[in-house]
Amino acid sequence: MQTRIRELRKRLGFTLQYVATRTGTTPQTIQRLETGHMSVSLAWLQRIAPVLEVHVADLIDHRNVQRIPFLGEFGSDTVLKPDAAKKLLDPVVFDIPARDPIAIKLAARSNCYEAGSILIADRLAAEAHETALDRDCIVALVRGGVVLRRVVRGIDDTITLVGLEMSTRTQHNVRPTWIAPIIMAVRYF
Repeated sequence: MQTRIRELRKRLGFTLQYVATRTGTTPQTIQRLETGHMSVSLAWLQRIAPVLEVHVADLIDHRNVQRIPFLGEFGSDTVLKPDAAKKLLDPVVFDIPARDPIAIKLAARSNCYEAGSILIADRLAAEAHETALDRDCIVALVRGGVVLRRVVRGIDDTITLVGLEMSTRTQHNVRPTWIAPIIMAVRYF
């Protein structure tokens, strides 16, 4: 797996020694992780991300990343702040931080999600379903159908699905085929 460790480290001006010291390893190990000469595990990414002040997903090099030129910030007068033009700003990176991304489009508003929004979710492996608790998720049900619901812990560690709207019935003791927590909402105008 290719990572962005070197790119982010250099952008921050950090040396191999600096990152190594803060992650409790050697500069040679960090260099091997950067170049792909050593397998990068989730544990390594979790150690390195805080040092580089990013999320774990930001360390993964995604091939289909779209880089969009970033002009700066608008002030309260909705005019580009003048200091933005003086320096070259990093592009905005449109990245999908997911292992197994899926998407749906909403035909109607649902709670905080606007009609027409595309919801992107990360389909979890069965052993990771616990990480979906207390999150809005796309859920495939064993008995058929796919729903958008809040996943909560039920009685005796079962899964309960709570509707995002008051009118949606709560489903108890659910056995999902898969669960995918919402990680991103894209809204077109």
